[in-house]
Amino acid sequence: MPKIEGNVLRDRGQDEYLHLKGWKVLRIWEHEIKDNLDATLEKAISFLETS
Repeated sequence: MPKIEGNVLRDRGQDEYLHLKGWKVLRIWEHEIKDNLDATLEKAISFLETS
């Protein structure tokens, strides 16, 4: 899965850049929503509550 691995590496680089600029990043992948919407919503809510 070279495309996905490339996406993950790209995302990490973007996340690191944004963190250095003072941003907090929550990255949600499409499959997380499809596979377990409730857990994904809890993840987002928890992130927002602690931000």
